[in-house]
Amino acid sequence: MHDTAAARPHRWSTDDVAPAQRLEYWVDAISEGFLAIDATSPVRQGFRGELVSASLVPIGVNRVTGDAQQVWRTLRGIARNHDNFC
Repeated sequence: MHDTAAARPHRWSTDDVAPAQRLEYWVDAISEGFLAIDATSPVRQGFRGELVSASLVPIGVNRVTGDAQQVWRTLRGIARNHDNFC
């Protein structure tokens, strides 16, 4: 029998925080829910983004939407991941 709680999607949305905090929240959210990365955006005030993540054993599915952004991986970010993502 499968654990139904594991199948429930988790949602991170910048709509849940004040406009001045959204980009910082977004970087934390995508690092926690998706992959340890850094990001910046030309939209500094009121940035909008949403990540919905679900486990469909044996794979995970992510839907990411948001304003324009530039993302990158650093050696520090790669070292923080316990999985073998490159």
